[in-house]
Amino acid sequence: MKLYFLSLIFVALLFVIVISILQNKERFENEDEAKFEVNLSLLCLIKNERMNLKVFIEHYIKQGVDRFYIVDNGSEDNPLEVLQPYIDSGYIKYFYMPEKYNQPEKYRQIIVQENLKEKTDWLIICDADEFFYGVPKKLSDTLKDDFNQNDYIQCNWRMFGSSGLKDHPESILKSIVHRQENLHKEKYIFRPRKVNDVNNIAVHEINQSLNSVTENDKIRLNHYVIQSLEYYEKIKMKRGDVAHPSADNKHNMSFFNSIDSSATLIDETLANMQ
Repeated sequence: MKLYFLSLIFVALLFVIVISILQNKERFENEDEAKFEVNLSLLCLIKNERMNLKVFIEHYIKQGVDRFYIVDNGSEDNPLEVLQPYIDSGYIKYFYMPEKYNQPEKYRQIIVQENLKEKTDWLIICDADEFFYGVPKKLSDTLKDDFNQNDYIQCNWRMFGSSGLKDHPESILKSIVHRQENLHKEKYIFRPRKVNDVNNIAVHEINQSLNSVTENDKIRLNHYVIQSLEYYEKIKMKRGDVAHPSADNKHNMSFFNSIDSSATLIDETLANMQ
């Protein structure tokens, strides 16, 4: 009988301990979330991206991005005409940095200057032709519900062609649906506060051990690398590279044709969300 009561006491104590742990865990998570101004931010460098800029911004607002940090690397197509309403409403912070190359350094400068480690829980770093999205939920909900225990999520490019478009469409997301079957190089979403040294942040990876996962189902990344022939000839072929002078001339017609000819798989996942 004594052993029976001791067992009951042990079970009761164990129950209290478990409940306490769960309550403390929930309290910690709530406090951790509450200390940030925003949940999900996006950092992007642009140059002559006006053809797609509104589509890009509206896509990420729909996916739950709370704030954009847009670095203008010397655009000549007046992007502020598109961006100004979003700047006025508080969605976008705009920075003019026309110096050529050194894309990663510009990202690091904004992360430090804007104190993003303390201001945002999650940060996307991407180009204006890269579109992260959640399936079936929007990206912000997917991060909260399915990846709250992670700090660093890598996604591989789904590389899209031109879908035969010569003239540029109103929306590349609706009109370009042909991609290569294989997945390609990765980009990432991460928690800035978990990175010890901002110099560990590179374009395609973070050079630090983090609680990471590679995900290409619940979170996907469409890369519209060539888009329409009009866009490619007017913009992509002429503006040079954002990171290295050695890559200034890589976007020639041979590159366009190599991507386009192998983009034969129809993928309408994001198109059907529009």
